[in-house]
Amino acid sequence: MGLLARCRYSGGCLVCALVNKNQILAAALAVIPMLAQAETSGSFTLVQSLSQFRKLHTATLLANGKVLVAGGAPFAQAATSEIYDPATQSWTNSGVLNTGREYHTATLLQDGRVVVTGGQTANQLLGSTELYDPRSDGWTNAGVLNQARELHTATRLANGLVLVAGGFQNISS
Repeated sequence: MGLLARCRYSGGCLVCALVNKNQILAAALAVIPMLAQAETSGSFTLVQSLSQFRKLHTATLLANGKVLVAGGAPFAQAATSEIYDPATQSWTNSGVLNTGREYHTATLLQDGRVVVTGGQTANQLLGSTELYDPRSDGWTNAGVLNQARELHTATRLANGLVLVAGGFQNISS
């Protein structure tokens, strides 16, 4: 048996795991608060797997309650994104990023869009940023960071700006 991406939903949480021969290799968690109030059983429900196998991606809870999963590895999938809809418990392919990336960040903006910053390709740090707009289900380039970086943080501040800090600035680090 090969690698499997398995997802389960319970109590407002979506947990996705990469499994090989019943051993969990990686896992991710997304909290979906509006459904957490309705969920009372405390048990997990198996939902449809991601359309693309991926790791080192981001998962962002959108204002509409859906979850955007973007980028990651392997690099054949690094430019793809998918949307999870908890109402239908299903995934749909979403727009394609302009630059495939892993080790990046994704931050929900006040207007409902998501900004993706930095990360890396197979051999290059990225300083580029992109915006995902759920209304158009598309990606647009959004400028360049002052310094390319990976494994950093990106935090939306009260004034709506996004603070990008830390991480690595040398791909061989």
